[in-house]
Amino acid sequence: MSNIFPISETASASNYYYAYGLKLKSALELPELVSYDGTDFDVEIKLENLARSPLTNLESYWFCCDLNPEGLWLYWQGIGTMLVSQGKKISLQPIKDVDIARMRLFILGAALGAILHQREYIVLHASAVAIDASAVVFTAPKGEGKSTMTGTLYARGHQFIADDVVAIDFSNPQRPMVFPAFPQLKLWPDSATQIGRDPDSLPKLIDRLEKREYLFEDFSLKPVPLKQIFVLGTDSAIAIKPFKPQEMILMLLKNLYVSRFGSTLLSPQDPKYFFQLTDLAKQVGVAKLLRPRSLTMVVEVAEAVEEYLEYLTAE
Repeated sequence: MSNIFPISETASASNYYYAYGLKLKSALELPELVSYDGTDFDVEIKLENLARSPLTNLESYWFCCDLNPEGLWLYWQGIGTMLVSQGKKISLQPIKDVDIARMRLFILGAALGAILHQREYIVLHASAVAIDASAVVFTAPKGEGKSTMTGTLYARGHQFIADDVVAIDFSNPQRPMVFPAFPQLKLWPDSATQIGRDPDSLPKLIDRLEKREYLFEDFSLKPVPLKQIFVLGTDSAIAIKPFKPQEMILMLLKNLYVSRFGSTLLSPQDPKYFFQLTDLAKQVGVAKLLRPRSLTMVVEVAEAVEEYLEYLTAE
């Protein structure tokens, strides 16, 4: 690991932020997050020597991970090593000359997703908005239009909650709540144009990527009760089809954020996730949202979502 820069050469300043209902203390500046003036914290993000990492032969992998008693170990080529432990700490050892903007994407995505999982939230690979004071979640594999759907509904006057990682607090099974993430939406240029934003006026997430960053000014930190989960799919026409109860659980399992780590975090010996998802499926609607993969139709899809939610309220 000789390509890792010495931790002693990094700044020791502390920055304090809110995200997902948690207070974060960070050795790195994270401008995407909402800052606060306090010094107490729930989660610490720090720079640390991680030479004890169990991950080996790193030159052979773009990404690898492992779970041991210390926590979840993660490695990304071009970024470095992270240790996510006990729902309380994210330790980082970046490579020399790391792209800080790119590293922040992994901190705010995979690392925070793992922290939330360790804190026993239900964490979905999803985006979310609030419609009539209730959270509506859109989940799907990468590239299926979650952010575009969320951005379209925001442009129609609904409240943005989260993009890419959605955290559901299930401490009260009768009232699952979605905790707002931070005021950042990630959009490809054509998606930004479709929701009325000039992509040339939006900064790139990283220099080598055309995806743009849109930061919200009207962002609320207040948790929102969950009403509906949509699983995005493709078809020749717009349709919303509720899943049967047994199908709901399979769809939710498939779209858990930690599924990207394989079976590392989903131990067969620990069935709590399955019980939580079973209870969640009893409390909220889960439906397949089918639509053509055409950006020119996103407004029609958004209208169909709004009409479906009105129908559910009227029932």
